[in-house]
Amino acid sequence: MADNRRRVVFEDGDTEQSTGVSMMSNRVYVGNLSYDTHWTELKDHFRAVANVVFAEVFRTPDGYSKGCGIVEFATKEDAALAISKLNDSELDGRLIFVREDREVDKPRDFRRPEGFGRGAPRFRGGSNKQSKGRKLFIGNLPFSTTSQDLKDAFSQCGNIVDVYVTTDRSGRSKGHGCIEFENASDAQDAIDQFNNTKFQGRPIIVKEDKFE
Repeated sequence: MADNRRRVVFEDGDTEQSTGVSMMSNRVYVGNLSYDTHWTELKDHFRAVANVVFAEVFRTPDGYSKGCGIVEFATKEDAALAISKLNDSELDGRLIFVREDREVDKPRDFRRPEGFGRGAPRFRGGSNKQSKGRKLFIGNLPFSTTSQDLKDAFSQCGNIVDVYVTTDRSGRSKGHGCIEFENASDAQDAIDQFNNTKFQGRPIIVKEDKFE
């Protein structure tokens, strides 16, 4: 009879036969998400109970949410805590389910198209080395603010390579967005100039978009 048990190889070269029960990882799968949930909201929901290092909402090739995603934590213990605390919790009006991510061996390939524009599909998440220090979160925006408004205002600080206002499926703004500059010094200038200042009548939050 064939032995279908998985063989696990450790760093020291030792091996162990697995019984077929998946090993606990530091990533969780999140299902039953609202189609309006953005990866930043997924991240913030889980960061309330554990140290999040990556979050992503899965999307179709045309940019629509699939209603599920993953969250990666600093440790396996954080992942287990998130499952125990946030399974069946409410996010954006829906009860989400949280379980161990059982596809940890599959490579992640998160691509997003270039360009500006409100409502453009985005494949975003995590903090990568290339954009470290260059990407900003803009919060407390008026609901009338568009990505073009942000680009026009913030371009005085430097060359912008990406900008968007987060919207729901109907195209309505959620009151926040992101801007990515060509270099980190321009992004810092934007923080210095715009954080806690009024933009279209509201005091906005401007900070580096990163996981704490």
